[in-house]
Amino acid sequence: MGKESIVIVGGGIVGIFSALYLKKKYSKVVLVDKGILGGLLNSYNENGTMFDFGTHIPMDVMNLEIDKILFDSISEENWEIFNDLKVANYFLGKLDTNTVYPDLRKFDEQVFYNSFHQLLVANGFDMNNDVNLKDYYSSKFGELISENVYRKIIYKFTGKNLEELHYKNSRLFDINRIVVGENTLTKKLKQIPEYDDVIAEVKYDTTNSIRKMYYPKNNKGIGLWIDNLRNKLLQSEVIIKEYNSLAAIENIDSQVKKIVLEDGEVIHTNHLVWSLPTSLLMKALRVNNNKEKRIEFRKTLLINYQFDRDFLVESHYINCLDNKFKSFRITLYPNLTQTLKEKEIFNCTIELFLDNSEEMSDIYYEVVAEELLKMGVISVNHRVINRSFSVIGNGFPILNRKFMDEETERREFIENNYKNIVLVGKANIENFFMRDSLLDTYHQINKL
Repeated sequence: MGKESIVIVGGGIVGIFSALYLKKKYSKVVLVDKGILGGLLNSYNENGTMFDFGTHIPMDVMNLEIDKILFDSISEENWEIFNDLKVANYFLGKLDTNTVYPDLRKFDEQVFYNSFHQLLVANGFDMNNDVNLKDYYSSKFGELISENVYRKIIYKFTGKNLEELHYKNSRLFDINRIVVGENTLTKKLKQIPEYDDVIAEVKYDTTNSIRKMYYPKNNKGIGLWIDNLRNKLLQSEVIIKEYNSLAAIENIDSQVKKIVLEDGEVIHTNHLVWSLPTSLLMKALRVNNNKEKRIEFRKTLLINYQFDRDFLVESHYINCLDNKFKSFRITLYPNLTQTLKEKEIFNCTIELFLDNSEEMSDIYYEVVAEELLKMGVISVNHRVINRSFSVIGNGFPILNRKFMDEETERREFIENNYKNIVLVGKANIENFFMRDSLLDTYHQINKL
């Protein structure tokens, strides 16, 4: 431990991993978060039943050092360990328990054939072009699929038209392929490189994957993972500063020297690892930035139910792509672990995206329950034992083109003007999913 001190700002999974990994090199590691460690990877107890905020299913990163740090405390006694992810989607009034991807065959015959032809002759997308999401989907799938499939789905998720959004919004949703035909045709088409990236298998099959997935047994919720990692942080003597924001960052000769916390505490540091949006870093650095446009977020409403009987489908989660429904993702906890069924706990969480002006109303309980019935997740005989909700203000990011341009400028400014700041996690909009963020973080902090 030749280097003295390092501060990590942001206590999500990226910040937690960074703190544990860097404790091997630094004698003093301080992890700061304005809230509780883990963020949306926490759970809460509602009348004896656990519900998750983010409804995440952690997966192996397939990096030995990362996986050892994050998963070495997981045992078969307390965790379900599996690789057969059961997914489904609801689109155009039909539930498909084979895949998360929309199925073009649900359209009438003429629309299907015209759309399929356009897909086959599409030119593809030049990733170097600064284009909007409309151009991205049109060039990748053709005009008809862009309009009939993606425009409606993306508007439901973001409340924005395709033309308003940067093409990198496409990375936020796992819908970048489409089902076009039966298994034999699909396999032949996917042998052609140009089509492999746009056409989905009829069945989403992970059984041959070597990546393991994890979920706690015995009604513990995904918050058990964060509890385990918190204990590991404490055992490693990482200093945890929760519910504590930054008041200022002091630097000399383009190097961060001190972190001043909201409560007045001053922390001297050799390096700063920043895992929050760059606009917050610019503010803490007191940089006069004319481009302080913050990222837009869609408010997320989580509605939780506990029913008196098991669900009618075996899916771990269902993505509702139908723009006539309010529901987005439905997570069915008993399907993730048999121990819930043994305890006769039949609970689920449904995520909805709301405009910032919308507030939770009891009508959403009725609307979502009716949608579960129409989707075939429950029957008319299911009775609600308990229901609750929570609202996440900064729930889902909306990346417009102006923000993405400004984000690039902010990152370049920080990287060019500060020698000991490392940007990871949410400071890198390129990476949204957990695995990508962790791998990028691993490579970035290894440069220290």
